[in-house]
Amino acid sequence: FLKNQSSPHFLFNALNSIYGLVRKNDPEAGPALMKLSGILRYLLYETTDHKIPLQKELEMVHQFLEIQKLRFGNTLELVVHPVEDVKNNMIASGLLLPLLENAFKFGFSDVLNRIFVEISIEMKDDSCFLFVVKNHVSGSNFSETGGLGLVNLKRRLELEYPDAFTFETI
Repeated sequence: FLKNQSSPHFLFNALNSIYGLVRKNDPEAGPALMKLSGILRYLLYETTDHKIPLQKELEMVHQFLEIQKLRFGNTLELVVHPVEDVKNNMIASGLLLPLLENAFKFGFSDVLNRIFVEISIEMKDDSCFLFVVKNHVSGSNFSETGGLGLVNLKRRLELEYPDAFTFETI
């Protein structure tokens, strides 16, 4: 149920991103729509298994980032620290996208008139990895809290990985 609730939430946010491109008559709207189509195909058809390869989830992270690059253009400062070999590690599907959505939703700095997002993924050992997403926190978004995406994510982690995860927001 939580996973099914997160997918429409993601779709809503992604469509809003592409709508911004369409409103500006940006020629990148078409490519962004195709990237979204790939993500939806993944969410609908490739995440039916309980666990999927971490590499597949990271590929969807990359597609999501490509849409955000198109959306924000030069106002986006994106830093991605590449992950080392993820081997054959498995993960519950759809866990990483809500973190990215939240970072982009709340990452705009009014002072700098920019959006900053930094992502790092580190393999701790064969069964553990660290996924860190950082963003600006400005006065206009500091008082807002994460919405449905982060609440569902935390609950999914509790169900999928009881006593075997750490989830922090700072």
